[in-house]
Amino acid sequence: MDTLIHWRKARQIWPELVAKPDPIVRVNNRLRKTAGLCYVETGKIELSGPFLDKYFHYMMTQILAHETAHYVDFCLYGWQKYKRHHGRLWQAIMHELGYNPEPYHTLRV
Repeated sequence: MDTLIHWRKARQIWPELVAKPDPIVRVNNRLRKTAGLCYVETGKIELSGPFLDKYFHYMMTQILAHETAHYVDFCLYGWQKYKRHHGRLWQAIMHELGYNPEPYHTLRV
């Protein structure tokens, strides 16, 4: 599956993202409680290998969109004082990408 599908959609919605580097998506087999992480300043997204094995479709849709939305949020708005990482801006981005803005997952491995 295309790991940049959500990023490509975001660039269509927000053309200013074309000037930003593509995120780098990697699998991290040590992540056992967190399904995904986004290091917004570097554009690095890590997906949990154990969760990916068990919930592939959900990970590649909802979780990857969730982490991509964090990167989009940072690229568009940067760091702001008192910013909530699952706040209004991030939620709006998730809606635009076509997903419910769920800040936490209930998956188990």
